[in-house]
Amino acid sequence: EKEEWGVSIQHVVSHTVRDTSAILDATAINFPGDGVFAPEFGRPYFNENFHNLKPLKIGIKVSDPRVEVNPDCIQAVHNAASLLSDLGHHVEETSPEALNDTERVSELGWAFGTNWSVNIAANFAYLSKRLGREIVEDDVEPGTWFLAQRGKEQSAINFVKAQGVMANLRRELAGWWSSGFDLLLTPTTAQPPPLIGLLAPTEEDPIRASIESVPYSVFTSPFNTTGQPAISLPIGSSNGLPVGIQLVGAYGREDIILAVSSQLEEMVNWSENRAPFHA
Repeated sequence: EKEEWGVSIQHVVSHTVRDTSAILDATAINFPGDGVFAPEFGRPYFNENFHNLKPLKIGIKVSDPRVEVNPDCIQAVHNAASLLSDLGHHVEETSPEALNDTERVSELGWAFGTNWSVNIAANFAYLSKRLGREIVEDDVEPGTWFLAQRGKEQSAINFVKAQGVMANLRRELAGWWSSGFDLLLTPTTAQPPPLIGLLAPTEEDPIRASIESVPYSVFTSPFNTTGQPAISLPIGSSNGLPVGIQLVGAYGREDIILAVSSQLEEMVNWSENRAPFHA
């Protein structure tokens, strides 16, 4: 009743790259009738190939036109860049121009929000059918209800326009990777971990979570849109809390991301050297 792809495909939180790789091997499976087949490189992902990885070309992005980036998050990226250079990779501060242009980023934000709200409204209809009754406001969080109502108000024309904006971004970003870059290195978030409750919506302010979460999504959301693989690694820290760096690969290149992550893991050993505050 629904397509199998969307703007976000969740994987797992694990202590080791080995576990991440093994679980991806077990779950990344194509089924008859699937409309999208990601190309497969380097399967199985659980391997020792990272020992023989050729030097890669890696771009760095530590700023965003929408928010200020915390110095601890920037430092985490620079620390990772230094480690990558020590491993023999070529690292330089460059990134896709579309992600640095204020107008383009604003347009993408509109498209992403439109697509998100329409899909939430569609999910309400799907769940109502499964439950045999209408979804009511008390069934969901205030922010989810607000977005669903916004999605119901969107026109079909706006929804199609949003798909076009996101498709153009996919093509433009693919061009940057095709120009010779293997990975993009960014902070995972623009700010350190938020205080508990900061991202919780309320009835008085139902979109509070959406607004307050912007610093925590500016570096990750573009790749929800493009469908590219990315991974967050705990390379940095801020006031005793872990700070992540993000590695983004070309479409279908989970193998490169996992190989480089394995190299960094051997140097940092984060599963044994955790931040003072951790789960």
